[in-house]
Amino acid sequence: MRTAREFWDESVRRAAGAGGPTRPSVFEGSRQACRTFLAMLPEGGRILDFGCGLGRNALALARLGYRVAVADISAEAVRLCQGRASREGLSLQRCSY
Repeated sequence: MRTAREFWDESVRRAAGAGGPTRPSVFEGSRQACRTFLAMLPEGGRILDFGCGLGRNALALARLGYRVAVADISAEAVRLCQGRASREGLSLQRCSY
């Protein structure tokens, strides 16, 4: 029987092989709820994306200038997320738990 971590590592690898997230992050649009949320944060503030997956939201927030830490039950997800960030010249901090 697979552990939860093994299940999610496999799921992430499958999603990455399919090209990764296809929908844009909610933070890349003009949704009022997202604008309201971001307005409450200091410019360049720190954000934890817990359950980051392939990084759709973490990357969008880093592009907006936030300092983002990522965590996920899947170490593979964090690795792939950080790799995507690196290819864009962005930095995401790994948060261990």
